[in-house]
Amino acid sequence: MKRKILFLSLLSFLQFLLVHFVLLQGFANSGDEQAFLFQAGLFSRGQLYAEDPIYDRANPLNKYVAADAMDDVGGRRFSKYDPGWPALLSLGARLRVEWLVAPLLGALTVFLLLSCVSRRIGDEFIGTTWWLVTLCSFFSFSVANFGSHTSTMAFFWAHFFSTTTRSMRAKRNVLAGGCSVWDCFSVIAL
Repeated sequence: MKRKILFLSLLSFLQFLLVHFVLLQGFANSGDEQAFLFQAGLFSRGQLYAEDPIYDRANPLNKYVAADAMDDVGGRRFSKYDPGWPALLSLGARLRVEWLVAPLLGALTVFLLLSCVSRRIGDEFIGTTWWLVTLCSFFSFSVANFGSHTSTMAFFWAHFFSTTTRSMRAKRNVLAGGCSVWDCFSVIAL
């Protein structure tokens, strides 16, 4: 059954890439996504912020470069969002494949979800679950864009998967569960 889950996860990965490149055209569709990509680019170069005198709110020219999802303080510009998702995106930004990070995490989410279904409900429901996820356009769009929800979903399912295994008390499961919860909190302020 692992082969079927891997195959369906690969199909989902291809679907997410198709949505990203064909429907969204690889474009960051919101200021939030632009902020995530901006911060990821900074992190990939080893910087925490961009520095320029125009990034000071007291500068009269700042009103022409101010952005909703960015914060300009004392000549420094950075994203106003938590650093968890940009840190993950920076791994792709360093290699100039930031578009690959979210679809990979989406495929991981599908893999973990199908594995949980297989383990807790039964193998006969894997196909039905995959079709429900595949036909959910909101899920495909969320995974195909540069938003932070993809990693939250992936790490939530990693936490659920690690805490519902047969050997729940194993140290690696507790560690994986803790890291997953930490990621959820570092990506989106709850």
